[in-house]
Amino acid sequence: MTYSTRRWFVVITVGLGLICVLLVTALILLYIHQTAERDQLKKKVKEYNKTLTSLKINYSHLTDERDELQINLKSMSETKSELETRVKHLNDTLMKSTSGSCRYFISSEEKSWSDSRRFCRSRGGDLVIINTEEEQVEFV
Repeated sequence: MTYSTRRWFVVITVGLGLICVLLVTALILLYIHQTAERDQLKKKVKEYNKTLTSLKINYSHLTDERDELQINLKSMSETKSELETRVKHLNDTLMKSTSGSCRYFISSEEKSWSDSRRFCRSRGGDLVIINTEEEQVEFV
């Protein structure tokens, strides 16, 4: 082997060695980067799982609260219905027991003057207009 052939052989060997070192370095850097990214993604998955668990618990509590509110609403609706029935019964009793022109009707409905008057007239009555305190004392 001649000197120049050997020289080329050494240059090529050194060049290939440098390329191998660069490739190994690149592989190590890629591995480090991928490992860091994987760890970061694992952290995000843990955070998302915690958030999901928290949301499931909140959903469960809200569902329970909704169910309780629906039960309360049903109970209150039944109570309201019972009270309305009692008021109607008391009004009917009062209407039957009073004689003459003085009768009272108690209602839980809110109506305008015109609607209230129309309601009373449809049942054979009318509204009373009280202008002074004396009239109120006399009437009541």
